[in-house]
Amino acid sequence: MATVLSHGSATEYTTDQAAVGFAGRDTYVASVHQFGRTIRPSSQAKPTRYAIRELVGFGQDDEQWAMSIIMSYLER
Repeated sequence: MATVLSHGSATEYTTDQAAVGFAGRDTYVASVHQFGRTIRPSSQAKPTRYAIRELVGFGQDDEQWAMSIIMSYLER
């Protein structure tokens, strides 16, 4: 498996699959926004609650689209 790290992102791939994600501090920042966590942005700051702002995931439209592609493939 090959891994490529570039400007806060991580990509891993083989001939059969690929994965893209966050690396380093970007991983922490992404999780704060993904799950709506409370953090202290700096040691002098008061705890701050961040609203959930999903960066990754599938919505209902995405799931329906994926299922239609899978069903089309299986019906061949």
